[in-house]
Amino acid sequence: TVKYQGRHGIFLQGSYTLGKSLDDTSSWSVPSGQPGGVADPRDLRLEHGPSNFDIRHRAVITYVLDVPIGPGHRLFGWNNMFNRELLGGWQLSGITTFQSGAPFTVYNGSADFSGFNQFFDRPDVVKTGPLTQINRNPDVAFDKGYFSTTPPTGRVGTSGRDQYYGPGLANYDVSAAKNFPLGTERMQLQFRGDLFNIFNHTNFSNPVSNQSSASFGQITSTVGSSVATAVGTTAGLVGGGPRVVQF
Repeated sequence: TVKYQGRHGIFLQGSYTLGKSLDDTSSWSVPSGQPGGVADPRDLRLEHGPSNFDIRHRAVITYVLDVPIGPGHRLFGWNNMFNRELLGGWQLSGITTFQSGAPFTVYNGSADFSGFNQFFDRPDVVKTGPLTQINRNPDVAFDKGYFSTTPPTGRVGTSGRDQYYGPGLANYDVSAAKNFPLGTERMQLQFRGDLFNIFNHTNFSNPVSNQSSASFGQITSTVGSSVATAVGTTAGLVGGGPRVVQF
C-alpha cells in the first residue's frame, strides 16, 4: 500500500494484492452454473486446484482532491458571494479497481458419465498446451475443441477443477461534493453526485462452462446483470455493473 497526503487538499492511496488460494472444494456456496461437489470422493487429489474465490491480482486506487477553483485559488479566485456559493469548496473523490478474473470449471451436466452420480463430470483435455482464451470475445471465449465432446465413462476426465480463468474487471467510481454552511459551524448542507462505473465499461462474467448448454463457450452476462457466474457476486467484489448516477 502506498499513501500520499498533500498540503493542498490532495489524498492518494494505492494498494496491490497478489493472492493465491488452493483447496479441493470451496466451503462457501457455489454460484449457479458451476459444479459444487466432489467428482470422486475416494480420490480428492483430482479436485485439488484454485479456490472458487481465487483472485490472483487486485489493485485499488483511492483519491480525494479539493478542486482548485473559487476564493483562495488562481482560477475564479475573487472572494464574492457568487464564487463562494457556486464555485468554491468542491471536492472530487473516487475509487478505481482493477482485478483479474475468477476461475471456472468445464464440465458436462447432461448425464452421469463417471458413475459417481454427480452429473457434473469433467471432460478430457485432447489438445496440448494451455487453453486458448479470448475473454474479450463473448461469442467464442475459449477453444471448445480443447476438450473431448463428452466426459469419459467410469472415471474423472483430465480437465481439472477451476483450471481456467474468466475476464478481469475494471471499475471507476467518482463522486463530486460541495458543502454549504447553514449559518453555523456545526451544521452544513452537502450536495453530492455519485457516478458508479462512470465510463459504463462492460465487465463480462465468466463464460458458460457446461458442455450440455447451447451457450457453451460463450459469455452471456455481465457483472451486475446476473448472479450466474458474475465475479462481482461470487468473489467478494463490489461494483462492476452498468453505470449508475445518483444525486
